[in-house]
Amino acid sequence: MKRKILASALTCLFVIQSASIINAVSFKPEEKNRKQRCAINKGNPSQNPPADLAVKNTPQFVVFGFDDNRFSGLPGSGGNGGMRFVLDLFKGKKNPSGLGNSKTFDGSPIHFSMYTTSANIVTSLAAENPVYNKKVWHEALIAGNEIANHSHTHPSGLEYTESQWENEMVTWKSTVTKPFNSSESPLNPNEKFGIGLKNKSIKGFRTPNLEYNEATFKTLRKLGYAYDSSIEEGYQFEQDGTNFYWPYRLDWGSPGNQFTAPFVGLNPLPPQPGIWEIPGYTLIIPPDSECENYGVEPGLRDKFTDVTKYYMPDQGKLSGLDWSMFVLFKMNKKEAFATLKYTFDQHFKGNRTPMNLCMHSCIYSDKYMELPNITVQERQQVLTEFLDYVLSKEEVRVVSNAELLDWLRKPEGLKD
Repeated sequence: MKRKILASALTCLFVIQSASIINAVSFKPEEKNRKQRCAINKGNPSQNPPADLAVKNTPQFVVFGFDDNRFSGLPGSGGNGGMRFVLDLFKGKKNPSGLGNSKTFDGSPIHFSMYTTSANIVTSLAAENPVYNKKVWHEALIAGNEIANHSHTHPSGLEYTESQWENEMVTWKSTVTKPFNSSESPLNPNEKFGIGLKNKSIKGFRTPNLEYNEATFKTLRKLGYAYDSSIEEGYQFEQDGTNFYWPYRLDWGSPGNQFTAPFVGLNPLPPQPGIWEIPGYTLIIPPDSECENYGVEPGLRDKFTDVTKYYMPDQGKLSGLDWSMFVLFKMNKKEAFATLKYTFDQHFKGNRTPMNLCMHSCIYSDKYMELPNITVQERQQVLTEFLDYVLSKEEVRVVSNAELLDWLRKPEGLKD
């Protein structure tokens, strides 16, 4: 899989050397008193938890968002793992019981988000027989997981017009909302059938390759989407995982986009009223002082110096995708698990911004390309062990981005 990380641009900010330039694009809402903090946290970009919640009373949300989803892993499909592995991993697991408050997902089944590319259920375009993907996507849907839009054909959209984006989004919707037929046979795929997704369930969108432009957001607004999850946060030099921005409405623009855009020759996005941004966040490799605590040898950050000219060992940041860990940085099992665990711990001990991960179910399939330092079984173990680790924390809630958005609109503390 060839994954451009926002056209490889989000890491490009590391070429900046001038503090005066950094300050010129920093996004720092003023917060002078409690009343103002409450107002800012109602969607305005902030490094404080919403509704003036104390950090210790704030849920630590973790979101697993799986993109593309082209390998089902079902018997007869010619492969194992993929979506079948993801569904089995999440099946039967619940969030910590807390006080039993449904508004903070206490004791609720854990869910994930699926950002689906609808071409994967169209016979002429799918990577495997589309009937298998229809069945496994429908299974994810009825289990309570979010099915969200990741376009129809997975284009490179940096130069797309509003018309082109609308065609992608509308075609996706018309494809997945077709009725589901449990009797549809892989021997006779039928384009009349989809996965039975209801229109009212469609909330979110993530761009292919994390490549977006102003036309993307104008189209989302036109079509009534509630949120986007394409912009990345955390590349700002002064941020270390403990002080990332919480999800925000784009009425005031995006701090992450405002920081990165000038350095890749793009104009910052203008405000996009009404759309929430649930950003992905950078992953952070443990520094030497922490390596022993995470089961890896010191020098891990330095090991990856030559991966890309934009990577900075003193920051240790990479785009928040499993693809970045396994394909671009070629991490082994210990390195990937240490990176996920350290990044989570930074969120958890800091301001508890949600850890919103951009994942790919196909990476956990034996149909995926062979990788040099890690087997498919080891990749599955990384995800399994990380999920077990976060669920061992009483304050953690594993939810979909649609569920997270519901909470953001009406925040409630763990002990309220």
